[in-house]
Amino acid sequence: MKYIFCGNLFSNVEADMKKMKVAPPVSSHKYQANLIDGLKANGREVVVVNIPRVRFFPHYPEIFMGRRTFFHRGEASGIDIPFLNLPILNYWTQEIFLRRELRRIVKTNEKETYVLLSFNNYLPQNRAMISVKKKYKNVLLCNVIGDLHGDYGMKAEGRYDGIRGRLVARIEKKQDILSSQYDAFGFLTKDMAEALGVSQKPFVVIEGMYSGKQLSCTEAKSQYKTVFYAGAVEEEYGLAHLLRAFSMVKGTEYQLLIAGSGGAVKLVKQYAAQDARIQYLGVLTPKEVETYQQAATVLVNPRISGHTYVKYSFPSKNMECLASGKPYIAHDLICNPKEYQAYIQYPKDESDLALAEEIVRVCSLPLKVQKEIGEKAKNFIITEKNPKKQCWKIIHIIEKLEPMENT
Repeated sequence: MKYIFCGNLFSNVEADMKKMKVAPPVSSHKYQANLIDGLKANGREVVVVNIPRVRFFPHYPEIFMGRRTFFHRGEASGIDIPFLNLPILNYWTQEIFLRRELRRIVKTNEKETYVLLSFNNYLPQNRAMISVKKKYKNVLLCNVIGDLHGDYGMKAEGRYDGIRGRLVARIEKKQDILSSQYDAFGFLTKDMAEALGVSQKPFVVIEGMYSGKQLSCTEAKSQYKTVFYAGAVEEEYGLAHLLRAFSMVKGTEYQLLIAGSGGAVKLVKQYAAQDARIQYLGVLTPKEVETYQQAATVLVNPRISGHTYVKYSFPSKNMECLASGKPYIAHDLICNPKEYQAYIQYPKDESDLALAEEIVRVCSLPLKVQKEIGEKAKNFIITEKNPKKQCWKIIHIIEKLEPMENT
């Protein structure tokens, strides 16, 4: 079998993020890069056909995205397809050029089985991949899904308001319908299979993976006990909970640093205006996030279980924060496999007070103990959740399938 990874990655994550007024989340890019790493680590041949991960013009400065070589980890691994980067036209041209490129590859050897693999359910990819499968019998489709939509997805305030919001809702519903037509799946939680209506099809649970370099964890040399959060700044992700909890922490030696974009940025700035210990850092590149992580005392994820989407998602920051070598505080959510209990520092409950108390407890531990906690978690992620081990689960179910059995 030959694998064609249908990607939606940044061509150059650091440079592209700086070009955009509001950059898309980086977590999807990292997960896709890990999938490519994992396939290659298991000795599979992989060609990447990528739709560059950019906002449409004028939020990204280029109108015409030309065909370019796609580089993964500095190695030429496929192509970035061309398309017109204008609203509506971007979807249409992405589908056309992706379908054209996939057909060109598949038809070169119709005796070979091709696995078209993607992450998440982006509409132009859905349409193009399903079209190619219908035309060629030597094709299998696999989708690793990180987010569901509608009743099972995160419903940030205002997300589905107005004409644009209703259009987004329709597109997302169509994406989920098309994704259910694939042959095999990777899900972040087992409940996602039932929600998508594919529990009878082959699937595996891959809550995440980490392929970053092993960091030499550095001790925070600041005078502050620094609590750091980086990610989507949304109330649905617990930002208001974190702000209220930190406000209960007493002491000028504490500081809370928040990075990212989203609907709760205004709220963060309001708290920062009232409490000099709170700082909003704006949107950071992955390298900048890594720098702040290494300077922090503790990393935090304030997501709580009071939302339906929590059952159908797994916070990608769990992997990165645990792999950082720093103590990591998060709540014990239903989506967290039990094996994580030994590595995440859980507050006693989901109240503001409990989170505040856990922040103080962890920050007050001797530096030696903090380092031991971080190192233990880092070793767990690097040895047990690396791309080779996690991707083997997908390969195992895919390579049991035969193209003629597809429905």
